[in-house]
Amino acid sequence: DGVTCPTYCSGNILKYNGNCVNGSCQYLNTETCEFGCSNGYCKPDPGTGLLPIGEECDNNSQCESGYCNNGVCAEPPGDKKGLGESCSAASQCQSGFCVDGVCCNNACTGRACQTCGALSSQGIGHCGYVKSSSADPRNDCAQGSTVNNGCSSGNCSGANWSCGFVSSGQDGGCPACYTCSGSKISCTPYSNNTQDKKGAKTCYSCKQCVSGSCKDIPSFTDPFNECEKRECNTGDCGRGGECNAYVSGERGCPVCQTCDGHVSLKCKYIGTGQKDDQGSKLCNNDHKRCNGSGGCSAPTSVNQTGCLNLGSNNCSGYCSGWCASNSMCESCMTPSMRVYSNDSCSGTGSGVFSGSCNQSGGGCKCFYVKYQYPF
Repeated sequence: DGVTCPTYCSGNILKYNGNCVNGSCQYLNTETCEFGCSNGYCKPDPGTGLLPIGEECDNNSQCESGYCNNGVCAEPPGDKKGLGESCSAASQCQSGFCVDGVCCNNACTGRACQTCGALSSQGIGHCGYVKSSSADPRNDCAQGSTVNNGCSSGNCSGANWSCGFVSSGQDGGCPACYTCSGSKISCTPYSNNTQDKKGAKTCYSCKQCVSGSCKDIPSFTDPFNECEKRECNTGDCGRGGECNAYVSGERGCPVCQTCDGHVSLKCKYIGTGQKDDQGSKLCNNDHKRCNGSGGCSAPTSVNQTGCLNLGSNNCSGYCSGWCASNSMCESCMTPSMRVYSNDSCSGTGSGVFSGSCNQSGGGCKCFYVKYQYPF
């Protein structure tokens, strides 16, 4: 008798202030525990993990009311605000913490996606993680453009202290050659020797992904069949991540068209009045010339004018040069090429020249031939 009895739980009833009388404990006080009784204590609210008023405490952060007075959770004094009440300064709160616009049970810092506001998983006024997957009250989860944060959804996950992430297969803000796995906010690299054709940053067209970087496909290969062999295209990749082109020449072009190297992969027209003497389709025989639009035109008429030089050099306007043989007068022959030193044709004419030379020194007979075309 006279021995103090320990605090005792009987179901949800907490019994305390007991003494031993006639060999059994007699308790002066009992309390019904809202959330159950265990080991001589009322269990805290399972939603907050905090102790209700009247429970023993060591500091304010343990109490649902935010106020621990002499080791017992109690109502805060009237001149200070309780947990969850709006505030603008820590001095207004009994807890000493004003966080996210309300009095909070602690400083609520050091983790992503935590709040003391209405979206707190522990209830307003109690620091917890943001319980919504469509909100980010502290802007912790902005989607970036780097490998580290390109897959962030821009909001908290709503399940813990973490940011949400976009679905698998989306590119988010990832660089080229990276994508989202659907399980984290960081980007995942594409497999080697594959192409990235999605999102704003891509890697294809004679380029491929290698170790997370976009690289040119080796020259003279075309593993993704991007370079059809036609016209001026060689049918494989070349310099600078482009389809390779023939440097010059007609190649697969129609008559009076040609390739111009890497300027274009398509054939272009040969200029008006020029010959096409490349490839197998020619426009250079029988005095034919290109018309500038892909056609090969023969002359419509030939004008021929001649003059007879009888020693007075009166061939001016029709031919000029030196006799190359006793049968032909060539235009613009140099003196070193002449055969007969005394025979020459003076004059300033241009065109196609033919004629005969007089070995005796009497001059040469020259003809000026002019071809007319329909362009």
